[in-house]
Amino acid sequence: MAMSYNAARDIIQRRPGVAIYFDDQIITYDQLYDSVNRYANRLQELYRDGSHLMIVSPDRPEYLYMFWGAIRAGMIPVLVNTMLTEGDIENIQMDCQPAAVFDENGLLAFDQEAKDASECNAASEEDECFVLYSSGTTGYLKQIPHKHQDLRFTADSYARNILELTERDICLSAAKLFFAYGLGNSSTFPFSVGASVVLVNERSSVKSMFDAIERYRPTVYFGVPSLYAHQLATLRQRSRDTSSLRLCVSAGEPLPGKLYEEWLEKTGVPVLDGIGTTEALHIFISNTQTDHQPNCSGKLVPGWQASIRDAGGNEVDEGVAGSLWIQGDSTTTNGWMDTGDMFIRQGEYYFYQGRNGDMIKSGGIWVSPFEVEACLMDHPAVLEAGVVAGMDHNGLTKPNAYVVLREGVIADNQLKIDLKRYCIDNLAHWKHPHRIEFIDSLPKTATGKVQRFKLRANLSTS
Repeated sequence: MAMSYNAARDIIQRRPGVAIYFDDQIITYDQLYDSVNRYANRLQELYRDGSHLMIVSPDRPEYLYMFWGAIRAGMIPVLVNTMLTEGDIENIQMDCQPAAVFDENGLLAFDQEAKDASECNAASEEDECFVLYSSGTTGYLKQIPHKHQDLRFTADSYARNILELTERDICLSAAKLFFAYGLGNSSTFPFSVGASVVLVNERSSVKSMFDAIERYRPTVYFGVPSLYAHQLATLRQRSRDTSSLRLCVSAGEPLPGKLYEEWLEKTGVPVLDGIGTTEALHIFISNTQTDHQPNCSGKLVPGWQASIRDAGGNEVDEGVAGSLWIQGDSTTTNGWMDTGDMFIRQGEYYFYQGRNGDMIKSGGIWVSPFEVEACLMDHPAVLEAGVVAGMDHNGLTKPNAYVVLREGVIADNQLKIDLKRYCIDNLAHWKHPHRIEFIDSLPKTATGKVQRFKLRANLSTS
């Protein structure tokens, strides 16, 4: 019989110090603990054990009270991306059949109703705890449930071992609470060690993140590659005070080496690139504070195992690209899970090649779109790039590139020629893009992942 365990009872405790900074509010750990209990008590009065409670709100303290209060009360919070369409949100509601839906106004109204403390609902480590939905690089939303034990496992494996987070840290995350990445960054990780978190209600942007860094002086900043690229564009024009940071983290999409090197040069702070999935809850391969390098996802996070396999499920040799399979205690599957990502392993280090369906076979040889994108982004005119498979005039498969230029760069045919020549000079001959198109922005998920299926669709109609 499984032992009684409740993630909220474990992680939300009375501690000294500040738990949350939000606008002008400073919320202590005692206040956090009492508010979570208030919410749990009121929820137990209103809903049955095991009820799904859907939260569709920007980040704010009441979001955390509801999330942890629901878990403490024996209910299952469902965290929903506020940037989805109304149709997507309705589909999620039909899928999970929640007992209640809380938007920002609903959370504020509930806060006035919740008055008293509560008893903690009994659960076990293996019981369902909360639900996330995938961000949809393919356009498909999928329900991803997680267990009570998953929150503690990610805090121990990543926050303690990789970030070495302590009660002296202040965390700031560009990714919001409704993402697996953001939930760890802004809730599980700081609360598990008594650190503080900065919550930003508005959508994450270059300005909102720099403003929060200067105002609240965080020590650990969690970003995504596209945001780092735009923040660097600002830093090239004027300085912003990042002196409080001891560490930065990147996930959601591989961090191009040029961004890693320039951020380190301009701020003096390394960006630890890593890879995680919603199904795994957080990062399972990462660079570390003492071992970080460009264009590398890093090494296995303690507590995780990995295997790179071919299409038949057989493990490939070192240096050969294959599909990355992982195993750890926070995955939604029992046993090994196929991430859908292509990797090469060199010793202990893992190098991202692209999504399984995004790899391009040109001239009979596999091409990593990420490698071509990284080459293009090394050119001083390029801000971002997305590479997908397309056909040349002979009907042969070739890499095709969509390029976002830096501000002030003139988009003309000569630049296309220059970019092609740059790739020819820096890549193997079968890897350079056959066609280059300039666009204003790349289609992305809210976590910053390039939606290459949209680029392919655009290519097929152009």
